[in-house]
Amino acid sequence: MRMLDFMDLWIHLKIVFVCDYYSPHIGGAELVYKRYCEGLAKRGHSVKVITIKHSKGLPNQEIINGVEIQRINTFRNSRYLFIFFSIRKIFRYAKDADIVHCAFFMSPFSSFFAAKLWSKPLVVTVHEVWGRMWFRFEKDVLKAIFNYLGERLLTNIPYDVITCCSLFTFNSLRILGVREEAITYIPNGVDLGLFKPRIKETKLKRKLNLDGSKVYMYYGRPGISKGVRILIKAAALIKKRINNSKLLLILDREPIKEYKNIINLINKLNLWDHIRLLDPVPREDLPRHIALADLVVVPSLSEGFGFTAVEAGAMEKPVVATYAGSLPEVVSNRDSGLLVKPNSINDLYEAICNLLENEGEALQMGKIGRNLVTKFDWNKSIDSIEKLYEKLFDEFLS
Repeated sequence: MRMLDFMDLWIHLKIVFVCDYYSPHIGGAELVYKRYCEGLAKRGHSVKVITIKHSKGLPNQEIINGVEIQRINTFRNSRYLFIFFSIRKIFRYAKDADIVHCAFFMSPFSSFFAAKLWSKPLVVTVHEVWGRMWFRFEKDVLKAIFNYLGERLLTNIPYDVITCCSLFTFNSLRILGVREEAITYIPNGVDLGLFKPRIKETKLKRKLNLDGSKVYMYYGRPGISKGVRILIKAAALIKKRINNSKLLLILDREPIKEYKNIINLINKLNLWDHIRLLDPVPREDLPRHIALADLVVVPSLSEGFGFTAVEAGAMEKPVVATYAGSLPEVVSNRDSGLLVKPNSINDLYEAICNLLENEGEALQMGKIGRNLVTKFDWNKSIDSIEKLYEKLFDEFLS
């Protein structure tokens, strides 16, 4: 095997990252890709991203924090059509790359053929797989079958390495038949400088009409696995028990169908006097809003990592979450928060009320949470990715 000088490798690696969505599109996976790409570019690597142009206001090509971003127009921003519209660009960029790294959805199909054609190592990052859970989450049986079979097909592509961000996803991949030696566990990180304890801003609290209120909070997407409808139903019970309680709900509008379902449920339960609904705020502005909460809720039915729980913990906020997916890896039950059975309105209601009514216990859990999440370090994550690339690059040259 040819041994490489590390510094020479560190300066000259050329990486092509293929992902359906990339920042400023909002989502946990998009945050991971942005962190990886910008972190690697900062260390001297050449990083190019090929992604969907999800908004008309975005340029087709630009460089952000050292990362060259190539956005591809697809019909109606379709993720399913991304493979066809992006394939020429991926083949062109992969030719000069040292590493091809792709996200886990439609990106692997074109990335695999490009990597094989030019004999490049192929890495895929998997945040979460549902397996048979598709039949529990997706009411349309045909869609459930399509997604289940598609996921099985994706996991059977012969990648050189599969990275995953949680032990839950690691074990889920093994259950689907992926060889354990092909999987590398690399946990995500948290920005402890951005998400840190801070005082509640009186002006913002007044603006949101939260003065004198006990506030519990959810922020994120309204996806079918996120359990937001369970939280709304629990809110109807919390409202009756704790008169001065309020739910601060920062909710993305995608997927739009589930967003509308949640709005309809709020209307049906007559909860507008109890809920403060906001559209997503800029990431740098998010801690100001989290600071207003007495606790943060993560009612997921499945979870690949749990950014909301980790970020809340970093801000010394206790977390009420479920036992679903990876959440027990980031929330320590009765230490940094309370874990309840997924899909249980009553259990969620009781846990939230318990912490809202016991301020001292909630504050202590928040302090423990900050200490627990310090292990999630973006620099360590990028170190692991960099070492993985180094090893693959060396193997492919030998």
